Order: sequence, then structure tokens, then C-alpha cells
Amino acid sequence: MSTPRQTDRGPDHPETAGPVPLVLVGGGGHAMVVAEAALLSRYPVAGFLDDDPAAPLSAILIDLPHPFSTPAHLGGLVEFERLVDRHWIIAVGDLRTRRSILRQLASRAGVLGLSDHPAVTPSNAAPGPETAGSADSGSESKWPATGGTNPIGASLAHPRLVSTSRMPEPSPTSTTAGARSVVHPAAFISPSALVGPGVYVGPRALIHARARIGAHAIINSGAIVEHDCVVEENAHIAPGVVLGGAVHVHHDAMVGLGARVLPGVHIGAGATVGAGAVVTAPVAPGRTVVGVPAHEP
Repeated sequence: MSTPRQTDRGPDHPETAGPVPLVLVGGGGHAMVVAEAALLSRYPVAGFLDDDPAAPLSAILIDLPHPFSTPAHLGGLVEFERLVDRHWIIAVGDLRTRRSILRQLASRAGVLGLSDHPAVTPSNAAPGPETAGSADSGSESKWPATGGTNPIGASLAHPRLVSTSRMPEPSPTSTTAGARSVVHPAAFISPSALVGPGVYVGPRALIHARARIGAHAIINSGAIVEHDCVVEENAHIAPGVVLGGAVHVHHDAMVGLGARVLPGVHIGAGATVGAGAVVTAPVAPGRTVVGVPAHEP
């Protein structure tokens, strides 16, 4: 049986997003983890936007042993002109604030002239499941090994990301022009999964076969997204969450720390699942559920 090859995908590797600098929109706690994931993946970080020049991200690396430079403060949270000719990702954890930023970006994208910077071209895209090497073919698999080999750009290089017919519908109150995903090098993304732009995937997160992650979603540290799940735009799957097979989390929903969602269950748009809850039945849009089994408080 062939052994998947581990690759070092720095910013100049053809399967990464290239040398275009990344701007983080936000400078708080979530921005710190996004910045570290990007830097560990050797993605160039231009700096961050935040209304507070002394936001936590501005001091994250000061007085610590590390090989990285502290990200620069580039301006206020909505000084979107700083995003022109750069890649960007929303690095704010609060979903309502994220949605507000997306609305403002969508309304100004045309004026600013924001344009997409393709991560790959068809000629250098990573092989899909139909073309990757297999044990039967005798060729070496070009898919990276599991456990820490899906750095920034790995998901974006996936050829199935070009055709989005199976992806969640994007919201008219957002934009993906120039948005890029940050995937921690200790995350795993199945070759048959789809990950949209602007997504953060944290360390030890697992996105399994045929799962679909919409734009600007958060798959946080240690979260498990099982086969055939759908996580829509700007939804947050918190650390330690387990989504059973074919779960559907609608846009702007929050699944809290350590929650479990049984297979096939739908979480409605804007709904909140409390920390540690076990969800056994659908959650209506905008509602909050807590406890075991999950129920409205």
C-alpha cells in the first residue's frame, strides 16, 4: 500500500495561495489563533484591522520565543481600503459582528475594486479523488498524510472547490472577493470535502468525506465534522463539537463548546446550541437550546 506523501506548502508552493499578504479583519482573541495558524503554515501576514491599536493581536508574540514578527496594526476594523490587492479573512469570533462586517464589505466591494486572487490554476491544482494515486495503481498518493499536513491553501487547492454546485448558497449580504481560508497545519480535511473561502479551520479539527463548509465559517479547535455534513456561511462550530453524519448547520448558527449533534439533525439559521448540549431533534431558526437532551431554556 502506498504511503501518502507529506508536503511542505509554504507561500511559494504552487498549491498555496501564493505570496499575496493576508490581512486579518479583527485583532482580538480569535485573531490570535488565526494569526498563529497562518504563520505556522508560512502564510505571509500583512497585519490586522481593529479599532483598538493595542488589541491583543498587537502583543501576541512580544517577549515570547518564536520565529515570527508581531502582526502590524493597519487601521480600524472597517478601513477596507487596506484589503485592496491583498487576501483577507475575518478574524472576529462574534457571529453578529462578523455578519455586520460582511454586509459592509459587500456594499463596498465594487467601490474598492476588491477582486479575487486565485489560489491555484487548473494546471497546478492538487489532484482530486479520481486522479490521486491509490494502492491499486502503484503510484504514490499526492494527498497529504493525516494529522498535521493540511496547511494554508490545501483546501483551496482542491479542484472540487472550482465547481460549487454542491456548496451552500452564499448570502447576498456578504462577499468572498479576495477572501482566503486559514487551515491550521494540524487539521485534517478529507480530499472529498469542500471548503469555501474565508474559512478558519483550527488545530486537530477534522472535516470528513463529502462535508461542505460554506464561506466565512469557523471550524474551531478539535471539532469533528462528519461525512456529508453541511455547515453554511458564517456558522461557528466551537472547540470540541461533534457533528454526526449529514448534520446541517444553517448560516449564522452557533454550536457551542463540546456540543454533540446527532446524525441528520438540522440546526436552523441564527440558532444557538449551548455548551455541552446533546441535540437529538431539529433546532428552529433563531432559537437557543441547552442541556441533555437539548431543549429550549
